[in-house]
Amino acid sequence: MVRAIILSLGLLKIGQPYLVAILPADVGLAINPISAIKTIVIALILTLLIAQRGLSALNMTKPATLLNQGASTQTQNLPWYRRVPLLWYGLVLAGLYAFFAYEVGSLSLGAQLLGGLIGFVAIFWLLARGWLWLLAKLASNTKVSWMQRIAIHNLARKGNQSALFFVTLSLSVAVLTLITTLNHSINTVYQCLS
Repeated sequence: MVRAIILSLGLLKIGQPYLVAILPADVGLAINPISAIKTIVIALILTLLIAQRGLSALNMTKPATLLNQGASTQTQNLPWYRRVPLLWYGLVLAGLYAFFAYEVGSLSLGAQLLGGLIGFVAIFWLLARGWLWLLAKLASNTKVSWMQRIAIHNLARKGNQSALFFVTLSLSVAVLTLITTLNHSINTVYQCLS
């Protein structure tokens, strides 16, 4: 974390002459210590949550299951509401809501941002699952080589995280697109006011 802050300060120092030429004169370039602390806290919380989520599945796993490379029968026999960690999801949503509400300074706007994020994730998740389902159907019903068929079925296999990777990449592209759109809108308004 300390290296990241030092690297950020170094890149800011190196890039400042180039950025000053692009940005308006009233925009100052600096790294706010509060922002650095918030980023460190968020990174630590996310790391702890992700590690806890991944390691909590080992509570139900027997050593024989690991050696046999099979799925735990105890976990498979549980009802869906016992397999889904509702407390974990609730904590993540509450934390995101608190973060959004704090950043924008409004409880209702924080709820709208959280709802929009959940909507984005749901849309991309459904698109990913639909795409994987369509690929599996095409692999089953069309003439493709056995290697391609195995590769496609492995993508759609239960327990594979292909949909998660698709959602993550889609969200990052969506954020980059939103930044570009906002930048274009700000430039347009700035040029109209000048």
